[in-house]
Amino acid sequence: MAISRSVTVSGLEEVLRNLRAYGENARSAAKEAIRAEAMAIEETSKSQYVPVDTGTLRRDHGFVDEEAKQEGDKVSITFGYRGPYAASVHENPRAGKTGGVSPSGRKYKHWATTGSWKFLEIPLMAAESGMLGRIADRMRSSLGGKLSGLFYGGR
Repeated sequence: MAISRSVTVSGLEEVLRNLRAYGENARSAAKEAIRAEAMAIEETSKSQYVPVDTGTLRRDHGFVDEEAKQEGDKVSITFGYRGPYAASVHENPRAGKTGGVSPSGRKYKHWATTGSWKFLEIPLMAAESGMLGRIADRMRSSLGGKLSGLFYGGR
């Protein structure tokens, strides 16, 4: 089962309309910027929030699609965690906090000693603030600074 979340960045449609004049370079810059944002969220999730017992969830099950998708004026990317237990760990409030003991008092043979539940949702929600500005800055940098004045929220 995969875990997925969605973020709506308001104003992105207007930005993409303004970028049409820059053609394919702007579309590529938008895709690269959104992928970079997803990779940063995924890295924060892995390094600070994923519960770790054997390390398999953090090491083998996180993913960011290779390329963002564009349909009309919408650009999206899929990222998250796959695996047989990723969703159940993500939604378990005790994840990473059990101390090796079940709610009934039974001792576990092994358990996560770090991390927390909502290990993708927490960094994703934290990243929402300023996301449009970071995307704009990445796009501006990718296009050689040609975009001054086109973005709300950027520098």
